[in-house]
Amino acid sequence: MKMDADQRPMPNNERQPILDIHNVSKKLGSRQIIRNLNLQVYPGEVVGLLGPNGAGKTTLVRMIVGLISTTSGRIAIAGHDISREKVKALRYVGAIVENPEMYKFLSGYDNLLHYSRMAPGADKYRIGYLSKLVGLESRIRDKVKTYSLGMRQRLGIAQALLHRPSLLLLDEPTNGLDPAGIRELRDYLKKLAHEENVAVVVSSHLLSEMELMCDRVAIIQDGAIRDVPTIVHSVAVGTTEQVTVMFNIDRPDLAKNTIKAGYADMKVEDDPAGIRVTSEIGQIPSLNECLVVAGVKVYEIRILAKNLEDKFLEITSTGNTLREKIGEGNRK
Repeated sequence: MKMDADQRPMPNNERQPILDIHNVSKKLGSRQIIRNLNLQVYPGEVVGLLGPNGAGKTTLVRMIVGLISTTSGRIAIAGHDISREKVKALRYVGAIVENPEMYKFLSGYDNLLHYSRMAPGADKYRIGYLSKLVGLESRIRDKVKTYSLGMRQRLGIAQALLHRPSLLLLDEPTNGLDPAGIRELRDYLKKLAHEENVAVVVSSHLLSEMELMCDRVAIIQDGAIRDVPTIVHSVAVGTTEQVTVMFNIDRPDLAKNTIKAGYADMKVEDDPAGIRVTSEIGQIPSLNECLVVAGVKVYEIRILAKNLEDKFLEITSTGNTLREKIGEGNRK
């Protein structure tokens, strides 16, 4: 079936975001939920909305899909204002807000077949493709009541993708999943974004999962975005880059004296596993050579890059209070 222009996914154009949130605010009575929020999301990337419970993540997701209105500002999807052109805007969106709802007495295939009748261009070939994409090919004919929670989440993602959306929105998709289910979901979302060129937006309060899943993370606190750091999954190797390096060694005192003798200005600190050294990346091989020549056994050399939790706490500058909120969210 041929799709009309308004139903086709947006092309991959780095200058044209699929989701454009501009100066959006939301008030409920006298309470300010969202404060002048700005964010752009592009095809082919996974963007996380990270913050403690009550930060405004779910409110933002509901505004994006038109479930609630904005107080001020503009949300555009594929260039269509969600408040003025909701039908056109939502043609580009697939979403799971909270948990996916399926008919448990039907098979996964029959559920997708039912929903495909409301998705222009979806047919049995599309259902077969999506079943394979989300890893349910061998179980798609089984009844949904036999599925694990992780399988139901993946079936929900397949349902959300039936109409070939350019933007997939997931609100707390890992809630209730075991570690294996979380990893499976993470892998499918990354594959979807990077191989299918879909923009994926995921809201969560799980720091570790956001770090593993996302290309960028919008850190939200009190309804405002504090920063949008890019997640670097591998350390750059520019020879002049300053890094902190942990040397796991057997004789830390000898190691410190050796380094101070050859590199007087280099910062050296004690570490339970040995020593931490702040130096340029290009100096690490010569440091290692000096230590070995001096008789120090080097068991491990590791660059200590800041993780997302460090960045999160540094950006929000609320220390233990915020850490406790995150911990409380993880325990719920």
